[in-house]
Amino acid sequence: LAALYPESLPVRRLQQQLAADTGWLLEGEVHPANERSGGIFGNSGNQIVASTRLTSPLFGDHWRLFAGGDFANANLPEGYAERRRGSFGVTFLAPDLTASLSVHQDSGTLSRTGASALVDWTPSDQLRFGFAADYISLDTPLRALAHGITANAFSGRASYIWDETRSATLAISWLPFSDGNQRVVLDGKFNQKLLEIQHFSLIGYAELYQSNNTKAGAPYYNPGADASGTIGLLAEHTLWRNYDRSLVQALTLEGGYYAERHFKGGPIGTVAYEHRWAFNPTTEFRYGVSLGQRMYDGRGARVLGAFFGFVQHL
Repeated sequence: LAALYPESLPVRRLQQQLAADTGWLLEGEVHPANERSGGIFGNSGNQIVASTRLTSPLFGDHWRLFAGGDFANANLPEGYAERRRGSFGVTFLAPDLTASLSVHQDSGTLSRTGASALVDWTPSDQLRFGFAADYISLDTPLRALAHGITANAFSGRASYIWDETRSATLAISWLPFSDGNQRVVLDGKFNQKLLEIQHFSLIGYAELYQSNNTKAGAPYYNPGADASGTIGLLAEHTLWRNYDRSLVQALTLEGGYYAERHFKGGPIGTVAYEHRWAFNPTTEFRYGVSLGQRMYDGRGARVLGAFFGFVQHL
């Protein structure tokens, strides 16, 4: 098309989009928060979770390299804990398959070397499958790291997409901890677009979660069995658009109930508001605030958080 219609503006935009999708990619997220109460398993005060990733241009038609960094900290009743992670890996891309393999080095409260593998398979427009394995997983609680405990993770998920308005996902995870604890997690999600008009959409979703742990008395939050059910609404409104530039505001309202064996259950929920700025096909910024309610051993904890993120095609 570029050879046939070099002056065409739509063709030029397609060229720009192709260059952005196959060139250098820099992504980053920062989630500062403040959590109060929650008993001995709640985080007392400020905390932050941050990540960044740099992805190389596509080479050999199927390959990309990436390097990333992750950081998380928490003020625990037993003291301060943090995790710093540097990682490097390679991704293979095919029309129906994406696979990646990486190695990472953790430092901070506990130093460990680990590895991760991911596979995403899309055999049809309706079906999607994902598999992941992590040696020294990011899902290891910071409180576990403070006691010299790590966890590996093995997970799988299957999604069915009826069309662009409806989808469902079922996931299962197994986390063997180095202290002998075995955690199994089941998670089911359903999404349904309820309304779609010019510049506005409304999406409803529901989630059921359940987990079991085999070790009692662990020094990190580790319920013998727990479950939760939540429903939510996501409203997205395009405030302004001019070709590839736009400003979208989004409001999330989510509520539900959390139950734990041997403890009193209670309400959980989240209210979040965010802006998404797209300046051109290569640059996007997102930021927002949230207020959430969690439960630990029958005690509620309130979390006030913020969110900053960006995507930059170089």
